[in-house]
Amino acid sequence: MTSWGIDRQITDGRLFYTVRWSPWGPMDKDLVNKRVPAESGIYQLYRRDGRGLTLAGSRLCWYGGIRHSLRELMDPLAPGSDDLKPLAMERDKAFFRYVLSSSMRDLENVMAWLTGSDPRDEEIPILVDEIDCRGLYRIEPRDESNDTSEPAMSNFVISTGDTHR
Repeated sequence: MTSWGIDRQITDGRLFYTVRWSPWGPMDKDLVNKRVPAESGIYQLYRRDGRGLTLAGSRLCWYGGIRHSLRELMDPLAPGSDDLKPLAMERDKAFFRYVLSSSMRDLENVMAWLTGSDPRDEEIPILVDEIDCRGLYRIEPRDESNDTSEPAMSNFVISTGDTHR
């Protein structure tokens, strides 16, 4: 399992999922290209409202992975009718986080729990524990006097917090 993944456990006739979310990240093309994996999973997009974040939507990604889906949301020329696209175009107001899994069944069950819909093919109760890493992917401002055509990896700073609640 990766750091930002889903653990599944069946105990006492109940299905328990532990969801370990990635650090939060602003909708920035360079950040998504360098830090977000091209793997299946779920991402959530949040809108910054005043001093807090409000969930705008959750999406399950299978083919192409999370990186592709986030890049497509930010691309003004990419076709698509996702209602999250206008928000994703506002870099300073949109933030994402994601979780990875290679199991479609687990992704569907967690997505159903996140959206409040009925899980598919599960006849036992599903419980989910979400763990927020309390970190933030940040992009440091570039020094324009030493700017190169390619952003250096040192321009990206990851600050992570305690993974326990």
